[in-house]
Amino acid sequence: MSPSKNTNKKRRPKKKKSIPNVEYPKKIVEVAENKKEKVYEYLNEWHSNRASWKYKKLYEIWLVKNFLKKPMLGKQYFKIFLLYVENMKGLSKQRCLEKVQAIVSNNESRSETDESPKERSIKLKRAKAVLKVEHKLEGGLSFSRPGSGLLKILECMFLGFWWK
Repeated sequence: MSPSKNTNKKRRPKKKKSIPNVEYPKKIVEVAENKKEKVYEYLNEWHSNRASWKYKKLYEIWLVKNFLKKPMLGKQYFKIFLLYVENMKGLSKQRCLEKVQAIVSNNESRSETDESPKERSIKLKRAKAVLKVEHKLEGGLSFSRPGSGLLKILECMFLGFWWK
């Protein structure tokens, strides 16, 4: 027979590693501020110089997560973001619109949250502004995108006269 192991021995608990709490939050704040500044540069570059602008998915994700928060995306940058939303594509745009529609529908049902009335008001105004931009795009009247707006109207007029 094989020797049996002694199961009566107690194991010592592992020591927990201590993490210094003093400097950790400061680093998080610095990283967040640094990220915010980089996103601001990204938006400014997109707005002012699209020839040298380069798409960065992480910055777009950050924008979609934080565009409703006034401290994260100031008024000046929110206006640029509204123009940016017109050109967004794919899942990012879909998530942005889902987020906005959820806020508008939650406001109508008067659900209580931990936010102050002022914060809710700002979120609602921003959500409605994004929806307004999206509805303008669905109508086909955006002049900032090639192939839409005035060109579509002219194409429809031309095709309409052509077929009559």
